[in-house]
Amino acid sequence: MKIERFIPEKSSKALLIRYYEFFSEILKEAFPEDPKRSFEKVVISLTNTSRSGRLWRWMIRDRSDVIADAVLERELEGENKHIAEVDIRVKKEYRRNGLGTILLRSVYEQAVQENLKSIVFIQFSTQKDGRKFLEKLEAKLAQRCSINQLDLKEIDLDLMDNWVKKARERAREYKLEFWRNNYPDDSLEAFVRLYNDFWNSVPMDDLEVEKETISAQRLLNYQKMFLTRGWEQWIMVARHIPTGKLTGFTVMFYTGYVPDLINQDDTGVHTDHRNKGLGRWLKAAMIKKLIKEKPYIKKVRTENSVTNKPMLRINREMGFKYYYDENSWQIALSEIAGFLKRNIR
Repeated sequence: MKIERFIPEKSSKALLIRYYEFFSEILKEAFPEDPKRSFEKVVISLTNTSRSGRLWRWMIRDRSDVIADAVLERELEGENKHIAEVDIRVKKEYRRNGLGTILLRSVYEQAVQENLKSIVFIQFSTQKDGRKFLEKLEAKLAQRCSINQLDLKEIDLDLMDNWVKKARERAREYKLEFWRNNYPDDSLEAFVRLYNDFWNSVPMDDLEVEKETISAQRLLNYQKMFLTRGWEQWIMVARHIPTGKLTGFTVMFYTGYVPDLINQDDTGVHTDHRNKGLGRWLKAAMIKKLIKEKPYIKKVRTENSVTNKPMLRINREMGFKYYYDENSWQIALSEIAGFLKRNIR
């Protein structure tokens, strides 16, 4: 066994197949009800990343089989580029042997080179061993998000029609627009302003992060990554007719990983235009469009901080039900140094 850098773009097909087998096993544990992703889609995802970020990978192999990996990802711009997100994964039969700690050392050494200050680990509630590792590391559980899922067979379309009707009565000076896989040139800067207002109003709970200013180029870079991966991005926006300002939005992504599933991403309304029913209008109009244009979609999955009560309330009214938790654990690099000193000789 040895730790080595993993660069998918430069790897042989044989190694990519070995990694795919390992990654599929990890995904099955995390998302037991989801079907296996195709090899082609996984490779496209591995080899297409955003220019706004940078990513490092490591793996450990037992002979030719991949048995553990680690990923360090950071943004290259913005107020939080001193923070990185990390995944460390070990095959079940190889756990409790220190492989996660060995991978953590490589992650730590790279983080020091990048002048990072802290690391955030994402852990799903289905991954019990991951929680035990993070508790041993003494990382802080800084944010708990609930992943909720909507079965479209159970949605109340009369309720959705009522939301649209009421919003049109209360918000007569607004209209909805739909964008598919693009940000119109004449609306990009307006959308960036709206997105930043939304992003900095989202509850971050105990995550130690700064308020963020997302640039237009950063949004475009991520959209290009999504499209290169073969994903589809739907954006619906609300516009204030008298001023032309964008006042609300909702986004959906179709990745194709689970053929009958679509992901509901961010939904937000500008702080100056709330309490007019715009959020419900956007969500209801998007769902109605989804049902009409993509009848093969059966499920919608979304993520919300458990402290984001307004959005959780809307989702519950729509019929979303709890699926599992996605937890964010944060730890300072100085604390990782102490852990490694105590655990690696």
